[in-house]
Amino acid sequence: MQRKGVSDYGLMAIIGLIGWGAMPARAATYEVGPASGYRTLGSVPWVALQPGDTVLVNWQRQPYHEKVVLSCAGTAALPIRVVGVPGPDGQLPVIDGASATTSRQFSAFAGQPSDLGIIEIMGLVGSKPAYIEVNGLDVCDAGAPFTYLDAQGQRRAYPANAAAIYIAGSENITVRGCTVRGSGSGLVVTSGAEESLVSREILVEKCSLFGNGAAGKGYEHNACTEAVGITFQYNYFGPLRLGAGGNNIKDRSAGTVIRYNWLREGVRVLDLVEPLDSYPIASADPRFHQTYVYGNTIINGNQGASQIVRYGGDQTALSHYRKDTLYFYDNTVVNIADQTGPGARTRTQLFEMATPDQAGDLRNNVIYSAPASAGRPATEFSLLGMSGTLNCGRNWVSPGWLAARSGARVTTQVSGTGSIITNSANNPGFAGLRTLDLRLQQGSQCIGAGVNPLSAESGLYGVYYQYQAPQSAAARLTNPAGPDLGAYGYGSPAVVPTYSVSGRVTCQGTGVSGVLITASSGATAATGADGAYTLAALVPGSYTITATSPGYLISAAQSVSVGANTTGINFIAQATYTVSGVVTGANGPLAGATVDAGNGLTAVTEDDGSYAIAGVLPGTYAIAASLLGYTFGAPQEVTVTGDQSGVNFAGSFAQAIGIRSFALDRNMVRATDRPTITVLLNGAVPQGAGVVVRLISSSPSIVQVSDLTLTASMTGKSVSITTGYVSRATVVSITASIGATTQRVYLTVLPR
Repeated sequence: MQRKGVSDYGLMAIIGLIGWGAMPARAATYEVGPASGYRTLGSVPWVALQPGDTVLVNWQRQPYHEKVVLSCAGTAALPIRVVGVPGPDGQLPVIDGASATTSRQFSAFAGQPSDLGIIEIMGLVGSKPAYIEVNGLDVCDAGAPFTYLDAQGQRRAYPANAAAIYIAGSENITVRGCTVRGSGSGLVVTSGAEESLVSREILVEKCSLFGNGAAGKGYEHNACTEAVGITFQYNYFGPLRLGAGGNNIKDRSAGTVIRYNWLREGVRVLDLVEPLDSYPIASADPRFHQTYVYGNTIINGNQGASQIVRYGGDQTALSHYRKDTLYFYDNTVVNIADQTGPGARTRTQLFEMATPDQAGDLRNNVIYSAPASAGRPATEFSLLGMSGTLNCGRNWVSPGWLAARSGARVTTQVSGTGSIITNSANNPGFAGLRTLDLRLQQGSQCIGAGVNPLSAESGLYGVYYQYQAPQSAAARLTNPAGPDLGAYGYGSPAVVPTYSVSGRVTCQGTGVSGVLITASSGATAATGADGAYTLAALVPGSYTITATSPGYLISAAQSVSVGANTTGINFIAQATYTVSGVVTGANGPLAGATVDAGNGLTAVTEDDGSYAIAGVLPGTYAIAASLLGYTFGAPQEVTVTGDQSGVNFAGSFAQAIGIRSFALDRNMVRATDRPTITVLLNGAVPQGAGVVVRLISSSPSIVQVSDLTLTASMTGKSVSITTGYVSRATVVSITASIGATTQRVYLTVLPR
């Protein structure tokens, strides 16, 4: 399959105007694998990824023992994607943190940040990764006892809580279709006390997370997350590492939605507690006051949780605890545990509310409890623990249930228990309990038994799907008898309702036609003659709506929650123009010169010396040209009222400097060695000037080079270069050029 290599990127947007949309640059695809242009993950230019770029990671027989940092930002319309390409039998490419190497391009992240994960999504100071998707990778072996090599080549030990995937201070991140296993922490999402450090709108779907945690410790989990807006859906959460004392999901977010997952065990299956550093920001989000858990299958075995769900908090600042309501509906809970004997659990409670003012709403669930061993009594099963408030709607619960655990304090309040149904046979009507086929079969008491549903059950948080192994979903089944209880409906697949989003794009009050409107789901529409648009057939959910059109600067993308037809999602456009011209020197066109109009409006000249600055608003600009080694006249004052051509510049080279010699300290090396390359000039760089030596490798995936900049008084420069893995001896040419002077050397790279 032919893929594009590294592309040139033109600035097609006004970078300096915050809150306005950007026009897309050309996207590139980087393909990694044994028969691809990039043999290693580290050879991909991760720190320079642009909106729309895709990194394809091909399956290979041996894992990639490498660490990766994603620090760049995509856009809603052009996300950055890292996608695994499966093997012949559907095997996911494995990225293994054990003895992993770290590319030198990640030197800025060396030290503590690099300890935290195998795939890390985090920004440098002043930057925030956004609109990134990680898809179809098997990531494993972070944490003790594993070690790795940092960006300086020093061996370091992972801390016990190191994550397979670590996300910090990032927005609109999707982790999809990944396997996350065998690490101290599986998935970690963190947020800080400042907006630049807050993670927002995280989606985890169709993933398999299991075998994470640290034996004998309780602070490492399959997933440990703190964000503003996070959704887990269609995932398999398996048991933690043997002997680990962590939770399956430990979440400290605002706007938590956990739906259509299969979850097995943990010290707690769900531990939904208060934000830490991000509390001032997270608590101000309206979603902080509601948490939604629905359509899940929860399996709690003999070695599982005595508290299946904790809600509220676990720190000392009680005022920071989650208040208001945990909505828990249309779930199927299977609790299998003995009250006596080996591995017994005396008590099990569905909910533990941290303080009396935590509240839960429990309805339309199937909650089954039974002993693990024949002849032994089942664990005592209660809906609520020692504290909190619980309102019950219609649920099916195994006989012998308690509203609150025995010995509960008077602070426990449980209402609506008269709506609970059961039967003496302890049979909810599962299709096959032994095989955990928890679908309802004909005659089940749970079919059509749902009453007084929440309004959320038919709106944005409606129950439209049900979990389908492995890590997927299908339309929820339905029947004329009414809502069924539990995570699985009975009957025929329901039609998922769809809604529309509409609005208008205007420029100075007049509608703009032909504007492309894009939803983050991929749905598109175009504005009509009056600037109006309608995005139709959107299933309930959260979307980012973006408007783009050549020749216009359009206001920023908008986040919209769709649970009904939504109107008034409007955009403001401003007409922009292009300034173009040619930059020349004494010997003809100058390539690589920068033309700057200020306010982030720049362009770089092509090989023929031409440039074009797009996205220029009407106004007067001082436009200047620059190129190391050249001097230009004073900036030109240009008044822009339309497209402006012929803004040309002529440069004078400060001195006729060329290359005197170009050499390697070694002409034959082994893969991953770092030979030194030296360029000597035929004279010193004059004061106030600079020279760029352009270096080009004939095989960038094997030998990586970058241009050298020489400043005043320098007569030469040496630098070490990076070599990659090869399977056989390979000769690579390296070309150095200044203006018309060019020299070439050859380097032979041998296998290790």
